Amino acid sequence: EALLAKRSELPSRQRDLGDLSASMAEWSKAWSSACARLYLDAQVLPEAALAATRIYRDLANTRKQLHDLEGRVAGIERDMEDFSLRAQGVGSLLGGDPALGAVEMVVSLGGRLLEARSVRSAREALTDQLQTVQEDISLARAKLDLTNAQLESLRAEATLAEGDSMADAIQRATTAAEASRQIEEIKEALVRDGGGLSFHEIITEATSVEEDGDALAALCEELNSRIEELESSLNEANFALGEASRELAMVSGDEVAADFDQDAANDLAGIALNVTEYARNALGAAILRDVMRDYSRDHRGPLLDRASVIFAQLSAGAFPQLVPDAMGEHPVLFARRRNNEFLTTAQLSDGLRDQLYLALRLAGLSNQLAQVRETVPVVLDDVLVNFDDDNSRRALVAFDELGDQTQVILFTHHRRIVELAQGSLQPSRLAVIELPGRDQDKAPLASGVRPQPGDSPNREQFSAGHQVGEEIVGCLNAAIGSLSKQEILARTEIDESEWTAAIRLLVDSGTVVQEGKKRGARYRLVVR
Repeated sequence: EALLAKRSELPSRQRDLGDLSASMAEWSKAWSSACARLYLDAQVLPEAALAATRIYRDLANTRKQLHDLEGRVAGIERDMEDFSLRAQGVGSLLGGDPALGAVEMVVSLGGRLLEARSVRSAREALTDQLQTVQEDISLARAKLDLTNAQLESLRAEATLAEGDSMADAIQRATTAAEASRQIEEIKEALVRDGGGLSFHEIITEATSVEEDGDALAALCEELNSRIEELESSLNEANFALGEASRELAMVSGDEVAADFDQDAANDLAGIALNVTEYARNALGAAILRDVMRDYSRDHRGPLLDRASVIFAQLSAGAFPQLVPDAMGEHPVLFARRRNNEFLTTAQLSDGLRDQLYLALRLAGLSNQLAQVRETVPVVLDDVLVNFDDDNSRRALVAFDELGDQTQVILFTHHRRIVELAQGSLQPSRLAVIELPGRDQDKAPLASGVRPQPGDSPNREQFSAGHQVGEEIVGCLNAAIGSLSKQEILARTEIDESEWTAAIRLLVDSGTVVQEGKKRGARYRLVVR
């Protein structure tokens, strides 16, 4: 029965064997194809093939890592070459030795930079001193005028004639005052030595003395001899006191000199320690500045990226990128040319500087508009007054792009700006509204300035103050934090003679806040 049961299962088992054989044939074919792609023998075991596959995968990852490392090495070499070119370029502009290497050139220029900063600090100190001296001169002149006025009043009180000398009158008054003082001293001496008698009693008693002149003379001579003896004793005592004082001074002087020598030795030891600490800190600060510069370059914010795009558009591609950096403790902004030359804002022309400020302002507005829930219109007042036609067209296109976020309103009294806008923008994106003119006979006032009682400035003074004020506002707007007067004058082309009137208008109007007084004053824009 068992044999019959097994025989009955034989056909199904044979079918299963045929299916398995077919599957084995298909697997062997697929295995041979897979081994051929891996350049392996078809008879290799799966375990060995799996190990080979892992080796192949590791090889691919290793080749990728090698390619990444080669890319990084190439980038480092490009950076080194760019550093060398920039160092040699800066060195050639500043008169450096062309035979020096890039690192030596940077070290040499660093020394010159320290000297230049020292000279600038000395110049600023001398400028402050000059301003102080000028203020002192002005104060002295005011005092002189006041003294002359008082002198004239005194001459009138003294009833001096036109030709009379004030010095003679003063001399006579001084002589009279001295005589009066001596008389009072004599009176006080008589009263002090009069044994309690009053001055009048002493005079009465003196006039009642019946001694003749010879007896009084002899008595006075005897008293004078006694006085001379006492003065001689006093001189001897003073001489002895002087000798003792000199000996005491010599002894105490040696102790003071020893103390000074000890203090000098302590100070020298402290200086040696401080020099080592300063060198370590200076090196750390230089490395930290380089790391900060690299971090700022690699992690530029969207605001600066947007400003770079707008500035590249306004400058017709002449400056494709804005790069943040640091000079000492102060952050600065560089504009990179197409030839990789880096310029500060002070090195840019007036037109490019205006374009840069406009790009930063538009980027800031775009960033703010992206963060508010309800947009508000942007109002621009004659911002293209210093732009030529080509620059104005590019700026109008930038305004049009900002119009995708909100409404842009541009005020202008130049017909040419309207014509450029009509020729550069789509009619559906532009609306021109002409406003009625105002009375031109009235002198214009600077924005936000209230006329003070007694002031009567003419139109030219207000116009000049307004133009200089715009330059000051633009400089403060581009700065981070507050600036001093010298920093603002150095970053602009404002003449120092125009400074006082312009800054007074801005402070009085509430546009600028003055922090501190006189030489230490700093200025910043009011945040609206």
